[in-house]
Amino acid sequence: MVTLDETLGAFYIGVTIGAALWGVSCLQTYTYYNDYPQDHIFLKGLVFVIWALDTVHQVLISHAVYIYLVKNFANPAILVQVVWSVLAEVVINALTALFVQLFFVYRIWKLSGGRLYLTIPVACLALGQFVGFMVYSGKAYAGNFTTFPQIMTLKATISTYIFMTSVLTYSAAPETFIYICFFFVMGRLYSNSFLATLNARNNIRDQSRADSHSLQSIPISGRSANISAQFNPSIQTPGVAVKVDTTLEYAHDRDFTQGDRKFGL
Repeated sequence: MVTLDETLGAFYIGVTIGAALWGVSCLQTYTYYNDYPQDHIFLKGLVFVIWALDTVHQVLISHAVYIYLVKNFANPAILVQVVWSVLAEVVINALTALFVQLFFVYRIWKLSGGRLYLTIPVACLALGQFVGFMVYSGKAYAGNFTTFPQIMTLKATISTYIFMTSVLTYSAAPETFIYICFFFVMGRLYSNSFLATLNARNNIRDQSRADSHSLQSIPISGRSANISAQFNPSIQTPGVAVKVDTTLEYAHDRDFTQGDRKFGL
């Protein structure tokens, strides 16, 4: 028998974790605009779009949890009803995932020197997941689905859609809301990974400069020096110092500055 802990409890936990991660994305967005004012307007716009989608998603799941837990308090019949905002958040998650994944696809293409055999498979996977999102949402809206039993008729589509978030929990307990908890968190993981990548650039650049160093005065008093002394006893071998200069080369793309006509990505 399905319990409240496995349904509304999981739903509430998902919204709570999602809200916490939304706060993190807000902080990362502020950090980005504060630390990288020189970035291209295209990239700044993409950051705003990702943050806006994140915010809309939080509004939708907050609305859903209010309907389930407050407006329908002590009404167990609501457990079979699908609030419209639950379906709407699927579309927002799909858009967030698509934008972030395509951004990383572009980065892979840039850093790999334009190697299509590396980028095309990744791009196809990203687009395939987005199509899964849209097919699921389209069928639900076209069928005017209002209950979870109706949603369960889309089991094959749902399995494709949730493959990257919560396929194990859905397979183990499809009657519960545990997999929905992962839905609510998935979009936040995309947005925060995107923002973390952008905000880490200064630290990575500083670290790459610090890693260009020299290994100096490595004493070698091993067997090779003793062998030389045996052939020429007059040679004094207190030790040998070897200086090795090393330079670390980093493959990186252009900085995200206004000067790059290709959006500086």
